[in-house]
Formats: sequence, C-alpha cells, structure tokens
Amino acid sequence: LIQASEDFNSAVDLCLKSKVAPPDDYVICRAVAVRSQFGTLKQVWADFEMVRQRLEGRHVAVIERRVELAGGLDAALAGSAAPEPGTTTRHLLATLLEDLRTQNSRPQDLTESEKSVVLRYLRRIPPLSAVPRHDLIKYLRQFTVRVVIKGSPFFFLSEFYCVLRGTMGIYRVSPPGVSVAGHTTVGDDVGAVVSEAPRRPRTPPPSSSDPVAMPPVFYGKQHFERLGALQENDHFVGFETKLAPHGDEWLRAESDCELVAVNRNTYRRLLAQADGGEIEKDLVFLQSVRLFSSTPRDLVGGALEEYIVRKHFAFQEIVFDKDIGVQPPGLMIIESGEFSLSLAGQVGSPELAVLAAGHSIGDEILLGGTGFTAACRLTVTSGSGSALVVLKKPFENGGSQRDALIFHMLEMRQQAVAEVAQAISTMKRWRGQKSELLHMLMERTGEWFE
Repeated sequence: LIQASEDFNSAVDLCLKSKVAPPDDYVICRAVAVRSQFGTLKQVWADFEMVRQRLEGRHVAVIERRVELAGGLDAALAGSAAPEPGTTTRHLLATLLEDLRTQNSRPQDLTESEKSVVLRYLRRIPPLSAVPRHDLIKYLRQFTVRVVIKGSPFFFLSEFYCVLRGTMGIYRVSPPGVSVAGHTTVGDDVGAVVSEAPRRPRTPPPSSSDPVAMPPVFYGKQHFERLGALQENDHFVGFETKLAPHGDEWLRAESDCELVAVNRNTYRRLLAQADGGEIEKDLVFLQSVRLFSSTPRDLVGGALEEYIVRKHFAFQEIVFDKDIGVQPPGLMIIESGEFSLSLAGQVGSPELAVLAAGHSIGDEILLGGTGFTAACRLTVTSGSGSALVVLKKPFENGGSQRDALIFHMLEMRQQAVAEVAQAISTMKRWRGQKSELLHMLMERTGEWFE
C-alpha cells in the first residue's frame, strides 16, 4: 500500500504539473492506499471530499462550514464531533463511557446499576457476549465513543467498532468505465448511486496536448455507489473486516451516529478470555434448550448478565410446592441432576415425571398463564442438582431486552411445555408396564415384588 500511495501521489502530481485535471479515480485510489497510514487523515479527508464534491455537487465551502459547526476538522476526524444542533438523544452506553473518560473515573467508581447497564449493552455486541464480567470491567477504560455527524465520512482505524445508534452507509467510488445501474438517491437499495451534480462532460484532450498520455477510460463518468449499511449492533474490525468486495469501501453517516471502539489488541485479549469460559458454556447450554433455541445469542448473553443465576439443590430438597408455602424461584432450566415432579401438597403422591438436564419448567412465572408450578411439587431425587434460574423481579425490570426475550420465548413455549407433558406421559406408560410385569411375576412365582 505504501508503494501504491507513492505511485498514485506521483500520478496526481504529474497531472497538476502538466496542468491536466487529475482523474477522480487517481485521487480516490490515492486516498484508499494511504488511509491506513498514521498521520494521513487530513490528506485522506481532502481527497475524499474533493471527489465527493465532483460526484455529488457538494461545494467545499458548505462541507467546511458543516465541519466547523461540529467542532472543527480535528474533532471530526477523531470521531469526537458534536451532533447536529438540537440533537439531544445519546446512547446510554456512550454517555457512561464518556463520563468515565472525561471525569477520569475508574470502572470501580460506577454504581452497581451503572455497571449493570454498561455490561448489558456490551454483552449485546455478539463477539463480547461470552466475555467474563470481571474482564469487561477491567478493560472498560479502553472503550471509547466515536460520534459522526450526518453526512460526514468516517475514517476508521485498526480498531474494533460497533454501531450503537444511527445508520452508517457503505459506499465506494465506482471504477471508471464501469456502468452502475439505478441512478437513485442515498438510502435506497444496495447498488444505488448518489445523484451526481450536473457538470460538463470531461473529454480526453487531443493526444498532442496531453503530456501525460491519459488513457481515455479515466475520463469516463464515475458514481458514488451505495453497497449497503451498518445498523445498530453491526460491528467490524478496521482494515480486517471486508465491507466491500475489493476493500475500497467508504463509510458515511446517513444519520447522526455513535459507535463504540476498542483497540484491536484489547479486543483480541477479550475474545481470548471468552474462549471456553464458563459464560460460553452457559450460552451454548441455554441455546440447546428448547425454550431459548430461537433466541439470538446477544439476548441470551444479556439475560445471563442480568436475570439468570445458578442455584444448587440438595438431595430430597423441595424446590417448590405452593400448597406448603415453598414458592418457585423462577423459570428453571435444569442443568444437572434429577428432579421428581408430583402433585402439590400430597405426601407420597405418584411421581408424574422425572426432569433432567435440558428440561425447563416455570415459564408461566415470566410469561403468564397457568403451568405446572401452580399444581405440582418438584423434589430433588439425585444426590444433588443445579439449575439456571431466570429471576422474576429483575426480569420484570428488563426493559426492551426483556420484551425481545419474551417474543422469542413465546414462540417456543408450547414446545417446551410439550416436552414436560411428554415426560409425564412416558412415566405413565412406564408405570403401566411395570404393573403388568409385576402381576406376571406374581402369577408365576406366587410372590409380589415392589
């Protein structure tokens, strides 16, 4: 890339010295080649805006005025620009991270509720959903916020980024001589191009007056082509994640955007902490359970942080029986051991079913309606048992994430209830077969076996 940037820089200089207007493709390729080098952002910005002005008709004075209102070019390039006047909406995670930075606070200074909010949003970022809590808090000061005002380009670095708010369009300048279908405006489908400003067609000069012998194709029309967009929770690693087919993409804010960023080395360190950890195992286990099988990983990760606790039970411990005042702890996802389900309040009542790892019971506590917890007793029959429990009170205060969880859980609820009902039916059939076998043995031996 360094050699390419030098070559394109020489080509542009040769055009200027020869009093020939440099083709847009020379300028934009020079910007692509140099943008990953330290200390070149102002040059990249100048090249990008010059080409965009030609293709869209945006005057440099207007662009400079917009940048000035946002806090100046240095602020815009650093991603610390101010939102448009009148814009007060800020992502809560961005606000807390900015407070940590500006007040020179430590993560330990956050209240428990603030920590809960920060961790909740960080766990919604899919790659970070399985990172242990203490590691996220440890590296919290490494996370920073980038603010990009509407219409401005975002020049990313070799960092991990995730969109917190807004829409970041993915664009490229189409190669010269390549036809782009669909002359539409920004915000339409992928493949659309920004309507270019009317301008005088550029025609190649006669070969006798062209000292640089420019190939005619470079005088063809180019377009600012929209390839797609990054929405909330979309993430990428600068210069690693492929956002465009040939690595020639440009990001531009289609609304005021906020992104969270973290150094690439820190990001990799966090991923290494997640590999094979307890949270990762819990995530895999929960998504293997019927009730959560269709729930996105980031929502399950958020639930693990906020609502779900692991509870251990002893041999013959009564987990719930409302008739004797033992209330169910919440929605239970059995992790290990065996639990006997029988009728509530009846000592020695027949066993209805045996629940084991992967069974869930008590979803009605969170989703409403009737269920087994209202009429049954659950007792531990193995040496010990454990379950992941979704606690009711924290769940009720879960906001939009709770609503999203409920949506996915309702879809799978009937299947989860059917699994417990099937376990009851299996037990009933086994009792019938057992009774028949015992009667047959009594007829043959004259003795009754329990």
